[in-house]
Amino acid sequence: MGFPFFDGKNDLSLYDLKGYVIFLDEFDYLPTAMLDNIIEGRKNIRPVNFVSLFCEHFAGKNNAHEVMQKAIDIAGEFESDMMKLGFSFPRGNTEKYKFSNADGLFRRADDSNFGYIFDGGYTVSSGVFYLRDEVVSDGEKSFVFTDNDSDASFLSFYDMVKSFENKIFNFFNNLRNKVLKEEKKSGKTEGASFYDTLVRDVYNENNDVSTTEYQKFIEYNHPANRLAKVSIRKLLDIVKHDYIPNAKKSKESVISELSLPESQVEFDKDYVEFSPDLKGSLLINESAVKRAAKWILPNPNDLAPDWETYVFAYRGEIRLHFAAGISGIINKRLSSYVLKKCTVIKLRKSLSRESDFEALSRYPNIRQLDCDDRFYSEGYNYNQIRDASNFHNPHLVYINNYNMPITPEGRLFALTARNLVFGLTATGDIERHFGSFALRWHSHALKIFQKAQEESADGFKVYIDPGFEADDKMIAAMLEQKKALRKTKLLGSVRDAEPLNGKDEWSGKLLKGLDYLGANGVYLYGDEDVKEGTKKRRLNRVSRHFEILRWILEESQRETHLVFTDTFSLTLKIFKWFSQVSQSDDLPHGFFEFPQFMKFRCAGEVVSAIEIERVVQGEDGDKGIPTVFSFTLNRDLNQQKRCYVIFANANTWDNIYDNNKQFYNQIFDKGAEENRRVVVMTQHASASNGVNLQFAVKTGDNKPVEKDFEGIHILDPQYYYFSDGRKDDDTDDEDDHRDDSAVKEKAIYLASKLKINGVITTAQLKDFIGRFHFGDMNRLYRCDLFALFSQEIGRVERTRREARSTEVTINPEIRDVIELILDDEINGMVIGEVIYRQRQNRISTLLNDILKDLDKSANKTRRYNNRRREPLRGISARYLKEMDVIINNRLPALRAGSLSEENATKVRKLWADIRTAALKGEYEAQLDGFDFRHLCRVETKYITYDENDREVVYIKDDSIIPKPEPKCKRYYLNSVYEVVQENTVIINSFIRKGFQLTNSWLKKA
Repeated sequence: MGFPFFDGKNDLSLYDLKGYVIFLDEFDYLPTAMLDNIIEGRKNIRPVNFVSLFCEHFAGKNNAHEVMQKAIDIAGEFESDMMKLGFSFPRGNTEKYKFSNADGLFRRADDSNFGYIFDGGYTVSSGVFYLRDEVVSDGEKSFVFTDNDSDASFLSFYDMVKSFENKIFNFFNNLRNKVLKEEKKSGKTEGASFYDTLVRDVYNENNDVSTTEYQKFIEYNHPANRLAKVSIRKLLDIVKHDYIPNAKKSKESVISELSLPESQVEFDKDYVEFSPDLKGSLLINESAVKRAAKWILPNPNDLAPDWETYVFAYRGEIRLHFAAGISGIINKRLSSYVLKKCTVIKLRKSLSRESDFEALSRYPNIRQLDCDDRFYSEGYNYNQIRDASNFHNPHLVYINNYNMPITPEGRLFALTARNLVFGLTATGDIERHFGSFALRWHSHALKIFQKAQEESADGFKVYIDPGFEADDKMIAAMLEQKKALRKTKLLGSVRDAEPLNGKDEWSGKLLKGLDYLGANGVYLYGDEDVKEGTKKRRLNRVSRHFEILRWILEESQRETHLVFTDTFSLTLKIFKWFSQVSQSDDLPHGFFEFPQFMKFRCAGEVVSAIEIERVVQGEDGDKGIPTVFSFTLNRDLNQQKRCYVIFANANTWDNIYDNNKQFYNQIFDKGAEENRRVVVMTQHASASNGVNLQFAVKTGDNKPVEKDFEGIHILDPQYYYFSDGRKDDDTDDEDDHRDDSAVKEKAIYLASKLKINGVITTAQLKDFIGRFHFGDMNRLYRCDLFALFSQEIGRVERTRREARSTEVTINPEIRDVIELILDDEINGMVIGEVIYRQRQNRISTLLNDILKDLDKSANKTRRYNNRRREPLRGISARYLKEMDVIINNRLPALRAGSLSEENATKVRKLWADIRTAALKGEYEAQLDGFDFRHLCRVETKYITYDENDREVVYIKDDSIIPKPEPKCKRYYLNSVYEVVQENTVIINSFIRKGFQLTNSWLKKA
């Protein structure tokens, strides 16, 4: 989107436009597209060398030529600024100027990361670093890292380098534009020759024919770093300088922005009693006393069912209480509720319990952080300090710079500030952080820009609609029309996606065959370096594909099915290999045994559990769609069942729609003629990218009619929001692409966005950008799930004609998250209120049926658990009683050296005995001062197994429950020992010492 193309001009991009009406389709996909566009240009991860080479070339020179003098001035300015920091730089050969760890500031660890400094409107670093200049006798020159604060700040040094990098790039960019302009007039090419020679003289130190990375950076740099016709930076500067960074907003502006009731009652005292007639009002706390004002609620039993009001903690905190003698709760277990200063809530009578209240957060924090604005408008800089030591230079350090000069939010702002822009989206009102712009910041930025424009001579009008309410009536009417035409319904109930269970011979053989592919020269789920737990999870996800195919062929009542998966490529590999096992030399050697491994006896004959053949278009197998297969299920030879399986990810759809739509539709026609079902397997990106997945079948008059799928099966949630650069989305967090600058730059932007919005903590951000463990961050983030789920369900509700009821299968993890959405609180806000109940006019019929079914199922599970729960019998209290003295008294005293030698010996022995007894599973042990029988013995009949066959106990409110619920704790009995089982040395040590290798919990009959 950022490339120059508009109106045939090669220097005018979308972001340079002014005064146009622009429609942005697939608005949810655009942040990702803009992000890819921003970071895909040539990178210069060594700006110090880039600036140094330029300044060395021009330092001390004199030239009357205007262009050359500009370069000389830049070099002189840089040398002068460096001297102010105490550096004589550049000096001599740039390639001999190194960063050094000669003072031993950094210690080597398992990876090569010494540290980092991140600046994105706020600064996060692994430490405070300074630099000193050092000249070594052999001609090497170094910037030595030190912790001496009398030396120059590393951050000041690098900020200066980056500013001159931009000056140098603009110098070459302006020179190039000037040369091209002059040549266009004169028709001569001397200018281009001069430009090329100058670039090579500065940056080709070897004087050979190769092109250096610095030259590529200058020549091919992306337009994101160019000055636009309408300066994006100038527009954003208006926001930056006028932005309100704290809670100084007027009360009136807050009330106006939130569309709060006009009927207002102010209270300037620290004790207030509500009256029932305050319905529909805005109650404002004007009391500025240090302690929270105490507001007493009315008796909820005396209020009408639709009673609600708003409470604004304007000048101070408020604590909401029930009156004496009245029993009730606010938001589940809270008997009182505290509103922080500058918080607005909507308070209403509970919809489910007449004696309770619900507090819904409408605007959780009025404070606008300055870092939001700086980050979204200016992007970020990230410097990574890496160990580069070698035999010749044991102290060598590399500094890699990753940066983003502008964010997708900044680009959207530049577009909307100068044009009338319509964003077309079905889920854009669901606030999240991936696949979504920061619309709160965007709305505030536009309001400030609007005010600045009204006061200027330009007077360019800005229209702002931060919400979606204006579209509700129109959308509701369209949905009603579509509902009347389609008559969409959920068929039965929502099923859980299950893996192969191995309980019958067919399933057992297939599962063993898939397990075989994890080793034996194939290593489908990862090589020896990948943890066994990770391999098992991947095997589990792959097995879900074959179980859903079995279910579709044996139990489904529908003919066409769409399957969303996060394990696309692994299953596709199996299909490809299986279909060519007798004719290809390209297969992994171990795979040749795979089909034989799955042989079992069926109806007196030995057959393979499955058969897979590729389906080609005509005689030329290279034409058509290369990922269409015939799948045969052999569980009963008298009733062999076959279906067509099409693998089509987001990239494949382009090939299908551009070149092979007829062949794609023919598969569905063949399926209908042969009474075969058709299954399309795709990735989550097909939905988030807005791909239309319909097919067309011929009717009685031989005319194709577009149809929707009659079954949708979401086998996995999206696990991989943070990508390590792999082409597929079905691996966790290995290191293959960790040095890819584009991958890191995207990940840093996304992680910083989560930090700014409070999804992750500063500590979690530091941990991520310090190590780039993508899997850890993926496990932290799940906020995008509901929006993606909505998009995927929408893929089977596209046509406007009567449709059959739809079969739906979802992963249990998705069920858990949606149940949590429908019945959870975050910062006092019931999420379901915002993204479900308030979105009724924008929810499709099928999605509404699914959510109702999930809510009904969740309530049924709660009732089941309440009748069968097992109390933990105060194990937490006993633990505190038994361990408190040891952990909080004896061990600290031992470490402090305040115990006598005799008592110190007793404490050491007791602690060693506790550890040994625990590792041996001797939970009947009675030690001196510690009784295991009172602490560790828990018996339950509710030890169950999750989808990865891990033993798990579900705990809620100090009780063990038989079935999982939202927010219940999952205690994996063997989790500690999984670490042991990953390491052969530890296993052997445990065996020698008689320690357990698995848990020893008892399961009651």
